[in-house]
Amino acid sequence: MTHSVNLSVIGQGSTGRAVNTDMLRELFYNREIETPVMTLSRSQVVDNIRSLQEVLPRVNIHYAVKPNAHPLILSEVHGHGGNFDVCSRGEIEQVMKTGVDPATLIHSHPIKSIAEFDYAVGAGVETFVVDN
Repeated sequence: MTHSVNLSVIGQGSTGRAVNTDMLRELFYNREIETPVMTLSRSQVVDNIRSLQEVLPRVNIHYAVKPNAHPLILSEVHGHGGNFDVCSRGEIEQVMKTGVDPATLIHSHPIKSIAEFDYAVGAGVETFVVDN
């Protein structure tokens, strides 16, 4: 998905709060950038988690690691009471760095090898999605 950003109005609404517009201007006006750039807002990650927790108070939020396993996101999710949906050994290893209790993880890949399953169980994962 592609989003357009109007730097002259970005700080004027709820979507622009806590956005460092000077940093964005520097990035977008720098003609030497030749590769994609990802900007990440810690406060927006926290706002998203809190919003979900408010509207779903009886639900344990599980962030799907596969789309974006950036350590900052994982740290903020864990630090604000979120859990994780993992699909592989690599994802389990990544989220374990946050100090998460492996018993709170959901291993959602419906098809997994015996070695993958054994690793997950050995790491302490207790909830799995299966297919037959």
